Amino acid sequence: MWHNLNNVFSAVSTYSDLSPDIETRRCVNHRLRLRPALSLDQWFDYFWQPHGIAKPTVFFVYTYLEKYSGLQMSCVMPGDRLEQDLKLTLVCWFDWQLNLCDDFLSYFGIDISDRLDTYSLSTVEDLVKFLDSELLALHC
Repeated sequence: MWHNLNNVFSAVSTYSDLSPDIETRRCVNHRLRLRPALSLDQWFDYFWQPHGIAKPTVFFVYTYLEKYSGLQMSCVMPGDRLEQDLKLTLVCWFDWQLNLCDDFLSYFGIDISDRLDTYSLSTVEDLVKFLDSELLALHC
């Protein structure tokens, strides 16, 4: 019985370690709300279209990063750093990168699981450009 109870406490402790940090998410969103909120079309037109990024890539990032993080992507800028500014590791479930790979495969039919290295991607722009290059490679 004590062994089972110990397992329950261990599971609860692990769950909280792997769960999103709601307070950090709230603080990041509070900072983001100081910026103008852009619709998906505005976000694309203003930040990404001038650089030749495909709209499906932008839609994917805008939609799925918000889903994983709970952050207001409408206020995120390309230069925002994934960890230092957006604190993605803290505000997302611990396996958001795996979900990103799975969702990218489902959405575009491209498996990026062996190429996604979130440590080499420091900004939102880096992530968008990486995903767009993977999409572009499919069409070449």
